[in-house]
Amino acid sequence: MKIKILICLLLISLIINLASVYADENSTIKSNAKDIDYAKNYKYNPTEDDYCQNIVYLTDIIKETGFILGDFITDVTAISEEEEMEASVEVFEYLINEEFAGLVDTDPLLVNYINDIAEPLVAQVERPIEYDFHIIDDDETINAFAILGGHIFIYTGMIKFCENEAQLAGIIGHEISHVEARHCVAYYQYLQQLPELAQDIGALVIQLIQEPFNAGCEREADALGTTFCYNADYSVYQIVELWKKMDKEFFQIEQEDIGEKIDIGEEIDVGEEIDVFADMFNMMLSELDNMFSTHPYPRVRACYLMELTIKLQEENPKEKLYVGDRNYWNHKAKSKKQW
Repeated sequence: MKIKILICLLLISLIINLASVYADENSTIKSNAKDIDYAKNYKYNPTEDDYCQNIVYLTDIIKETGFILGDFITDVTAISEEEEMEASVEVFEYLINEEFAGLVDTDPLLVNYINDIAEPLVAQVERPIEYDFHIIDDDETINAFAILGGHIFIYTGMIKFCENEAQLAGIIGHEISHVEARHCVAYYQYLQQLPELAQDIGALVIQLIQEPFNAGCEREADALGTTFCYNADYSVYQIVELWKKMDKEFFQIEQEDIGEKIDIGEEIDVGEEIDVFADMFNMMLSELDNMFSTHPYPRVRACYLMELTIKLQEENPKEKLYVGDRNYWNHKAKSKKQW
């Protein structure tokens, strides 16, 4: 009997090991790599996670009108990739020679690093677009953007805000996805139809790079870009952490500020109930703002990416994913060296 039990245990262990090998057989992560995240350490449950509890999903329902607009703009796009790249030349040249003159690609080593990170992400796109990646020397701006034709721009402020290569890959993948999903060329065509912009390349470019997409397009780019990163074995858990950090440092409302925002705390003496009401009222205002903004709030994005991560792991389980702390600090991509 003991022998049978021992044999069963050995078989179970063998099956588990084989499953682990099968899950990681196509992994680009080297066996001796230490700078990784293990899936077992992340147990996402957005529906019950306290962090995601205050998100009112009515926002996403009402935003369906935004999705329809995005679909309409995309549907009117009937331009080939060759025509798109040709049309992008004027926009690209204005950006590097006028809008950001003297600020683009001042650090060739950093530009090469960004291109190396992007390589396995670009390898997954379907549209025959020739991508190029550029850095804008501006530490104060935490942002990145894409224009038609596959031109991606990342501010040094965003690069420094990231903490590891996986997070940086998340930003790059997101911008690639705006091009891949035809958001950039669709919006360009839409703006060209406006008389006040059609003959003014400067005004058109400004409009292109200043929050051009609705929340539906942003969510699509989040999903596609994060999937690119997952397929390239980058830790999507770190992308979630990036948006949590963005939420914590720039968007969270401190409790002492709530009374100031609605200006009723001193007029009505109802004890702790006023704090509850203020919190609910402020959350409603926050949701209304989020509803009509072009970019969803970081907390909404973080919770959405938690849900996406669960789905990705269900469809294609991966035991470990690469973080790239030392890659980030040494400007040497995962494809070149792993720690």
